[in-house]
Parts: sequence; C-alpha cells; structure tokens
Amino acid sequence: RKLFHLERLLQEIPEHEVVVFMDAKDVNMNRAWEHEHFVDVFRSFGADIVFSGERNCYPRRPGYCQSEKNASPPDAIQWFINSGLFAGRAGALRKFVAVAREQNARGHNSDQLQFHLAFQELKKEMRLTIDYYGSLFVSLYPTAEQVVPSQGDEPALSINDSKHRPIFVHGNSNTIVRERDMALFNSPLPKNKRRTTERVTGLTFDD
Repeated sequence: RKLFHLERLLQEIPEHEVVVFMDAKDVNMNRAWEHEHFVDVFRSFGADIVFSGERNCYPRRPGYCQSEKNASPPDAIQWFINSGLFAGRAGALRKFVAVAREQNARGHNSDQLQFHLAFQELKKEMRLTIDYYGSLFVSLYPTAEQVVPSQGDEPALSINDSKHRPIFVHGNSNTIVRERDMALFNSPLPKNKRRTTERVTGLTFDD
C-alpha cells in the first residue's frame, strides 16, 4: 500500500523536485527545519536518492547481509537500506518505486525487501546511496548505542564520536525515543521563505 500511494503522489511532483519520505508514526525531526542546511547535506551525497540506513539486515536473505556490509565504508554506523525514511528527486523516485513494485508482483510482500531488491537492481545505473554515517537520517534500531544526547542549548541527538547530527531520527522496530533526549519539532516542511532554488516536498504515510 505504501508504494502504491507513493507512486501515485509522485506523478504530481516535478521531476527534479526533492521529496522527503518518512513513516508517520515513528519519525521525528531532530533539529529545527533549516531549508538550506537540508539541501546542502542532500547535495553533498552526489546522489539522486539517499536512503536511511540501519544495522539490522531485514528481511535476511542468503549471501545478502554480509555482502552489503562488506560493501559499506569501514567506519559506517549503518549498513543496510531502510524503507521508512529517504529523500530523492521525484523523477528518480518514480523509477525506483516502479521497480520496487515489480518485486511485489513477484510475490515479495515486504516493502523493505522490495527496496533491497530494487536497490540491488538499480544501483549500477542510478545514483543511489545509503546514509552510512547518519548525516541526514539515522534509524535507532539497533543503532541506539551510537546515538547520544547533544551537548548544547537545544535538545537533540548526535552520532557518538562524530560531527553528525541527523535531521531525521527513525525509531524503527518500536525503539523508544525519550522526549528528554529529542527535539520534537514536528514542523511542516515550509513552502515559503526559501533562499535556494531547490523545492522540497514532505510525504508521510501510516503503515
């Protein structure tokens, strides 16, 4: 259902517009929304789609988990694609989601598995990447030991031993996110007061 609605909504968005997709119930903003900061970090990946990573390889498939971990940077904090949090150009996302939906037609009914398989199929022909270091996105399960409260005036989470403070935090797999450790801004992505030419659209879905 998630991919069906996403595919339909993407038809209404201009090809080069950046879309941020997040699960609705367990994703929080980890800092006040700053349009230019998001655009700068997104552009730094040099990719058309950036997926949140996670340390949990789910669902497990023979040979997949170890090979993907081996292909990740040695100092990465998360290695496997997470289907609940990602950002990308609308045109690239349309192509990716179409291939992911084909996996559903082949009997793969987990959207996480559909994303795994589509990523494997398309990563050589499209500019796809995982946020290995948590600069845009971090998934807390089972990465929570790497995520610590920031020191400063604004409550937020940072990556341990890293300069990164992710913009979005995904409490996947029912990970408890304590309010005293989080800045729960829940502000909509703004449509005005932009100082860049990039347009950003936010989409959220309940499972």
